Amino acid sequence: MTKNNKFLYGWKIYVDYGQGWEYQIFEETLAGMRENAKAYRTDCQYPVKIVEGREPNPRWTGNTLTKKEAIAYFKKHILPSMNNGDKPLVRMAWNNWTDSLCKEKRITQHQYDTWHVTYSDLVS
Repeated sequence: MTKNNKFLYGWKIYVDYGQGWEYQIFEETLAGMRENAKAYRTDCQYPVKIVEGREPNPRWTGNTLTKKEAIAYFKKHILPSMNNGDKPLVRMAWNNWTDSLCKEKRITQHQYDTWHVTYSDLVS
């Protein structure tokens, strides 16, 4: 398993269309960058340059909640204010809450997409 860093390190392609260098694409591997650079140089009539750089890692989970923490918070702070017997209401509240966590960057998109929680997980 690879280390989950805050940034991805690799190479960036910039193209000068006449109004300054514009960022085009990021590639983690040198082989992939060479392939992309070759395609840009043959297909693009403008100057192309390659620069080492970094990008934010979309899978970085540094300051995010865990699934266990999220369920515990939901049970303690959100669930008491609703009718626990209403399954669709509880599921909708969980969905809306995790959606807001994702938009606020408190959980990653990957966490949001892969957390499968049953009704019994939320009310037990």
